[in-house]
Amino acid sequence: MPDITMCPGTGCKQKDKCYRHLADPDQWQSVYSEMPFDKKTGECKDFWPCFSRSEKKRLDAQNT
Repeated sequence: MPDITMCPGTGCKQKDKCYRHLADPDQWQSVYSEMPFDKKTGECKDFWPCFSRSEKKRLDAQNT
């Protein structure tokens, strides 16, 4: 379980490269009740960059 507050990514343009959206949740995972990004600018104060799902699958396949 990632020990972070995860994000559902609804309406976020950065969700496909954000760890808070892409991490695999656990049964008891905390999730934002309100989106942490500014709807006017699209800027997210809690954006956590990471690989996209497709990039992660490609890297996982190379390492097996």
